Amino acid sequence: MPLPQAANLHIDTFLTQLSVGYMQEPGNFVADRTFPNVPSPKQSNKIAIYSQADLYRDQMDLRTAGTESAGGGYRVSNDSFFCDVFASHIDVDDQTVAAADNPYAPAEDER
Repeated sequence: MPLPQAANLHIDTFLTQLSVGYMQEPGNFVADRTFPNVPSPKQSNKIAIYSQADLYRDQMDLRTAGTESAGGGYRVSNDSFFCDVFASHIDVDDQTVAAADNPYAPAEDER
């Protein structure tokens, strides 16, 4: 048996271009497909509401020359909204950060 052997010449280390992590599938979340994303410069504000019944009303009528078309009004109201803030983090202490070897980066992973 030749000396030295391969097991004596190499110590396994991590590949630095590859890691395995787990993320939730974006397709599992439906809010952005159900409701439009409307940015707001403020955390709370008001929104204008138009009466659905008034806007769906069918009030057309036959119009003869020189007469006014059939018409009507509509109602409006308003409501308030408040955007709750949700957040999460992972606790990583300084000792863990200092002890980590490449490719682990606990300080970056906690974000």
